Amino acid sequence: MLHRFLAVRGTLMRRCHSNVKKGRKGVNRPSKSPRPPPPIPVMKLVDSIFDPALAIMLAACSIFIYDYFLSLEDEVYLIWTRPWRKGKVAYLMTKAFSVLFVISTTIVVQSVINNTSDDNPTLNAFDKAGGFTYFLTISLVYISAQSILGSRVYALYGNKRLHLVGLILLCCVLPLAVPFIEVLSGTNVFEGLPQILYPQARRCFLS
Repeated sequence: MLHRFLAVRGTLMRRCHSNVKKGRKGVNRPSKSPRPPPPIPVMKLVDSIFDPALAIMLAACSIFIYDYFLSLEDEVYLIWTRPWRKGKVAYLMTKAFSVLFVISTTIVVQSVINNTSDDNPTLNAFDKAGGFTYFLTISLVYISAQSILGSRVYALYGNKRLHLVGLILLCCVLPLAVPFIEVLSGTNVFEGLPQILYPQARRCFLS
């Protein structure tokens, strides 16, 4: 009986050793291929795509450009075919600089928000150039729009030179001098913007 038990035990031990050797031969060794890149931060990408400030600005820009092309046919017939006069020049300047202003505002504001923070308030060269373009375009849009409105008031009041000088001072010189002085003095030009949409936009473009 003891002899039979030892024989069975030996058979089982030999089978176990053979199975262990077969398992070791089938184990795959790690390859020397390069380490795969880290996974893309999906949530960060989703947050950047669905940024409410960017969505609102892109929607406003799209609506403005759509409205521009919607009335382009009437503009060609009523404005472009007419002789060149002061009113035509002012109108075309207003339309062209308005489109440039909307596009530059969208690009510059998003660039400033993404590239600056409380820890790093320094603006790069692109943001400074964009800030200058922003200030220049809004000034040109304001001057051209006010020239159209001022010419109407000037005509209604009998084309008097004193009224023309007063309109130029009140509608063009003073409104542009105030933000220009604020920019030179380093005043916060974003103070009136909603801090909910632009929590990081707390400094001037040109500073």
